[in-house]
Amino acid sequence: MKDEEFARKLSAVERRAWKSFIALCEKFLRNNKSPDHVAVVHEFMSAYEKMDCNMSIKIHFLHSHLDFFPENLGQLSDEQGERFHQEIRTIEERFHGKSSINMLADYCWSLIRETNDEMYSWKRSSKHF
Repeated sequence: MKDEEFARKLSAVERRAWKSFIALCEKFLRNNKSPDHVAVVHEFMSAYEKMDCNMSIKIHFLHSHLDFFPENLGQLSDEQGERFHQEIRTIEERFHGKSSINMLADYCWSLIRETNDEMYSWKRSSKHF
């Protein structure tokens, strides 16, 4: 990431995108998020939009749902990362490879259901029939 020759060969727009990618890796995808991680993600999105890059479903999820990401992203194991890709693949198959808002919503709700089970546990009333 510190190759000076690479950076010199980039146009101004490409250099901005490259620097925003490095900032995203250093300030968001590490063990601890930096306090300005929201601004870093927005700069990343803006820089790549300026290059006319299409947004993948994973990047859209990053942009739209920053609150879903834990504080310690760098400490996630390879198994957890692989699980994410398997879940996305399953949802993409369910939607026949067509990215849509519904597909993203389906994934978000599956995360919410997984993490909030204890919140919605059924309470048995004291009356029995």
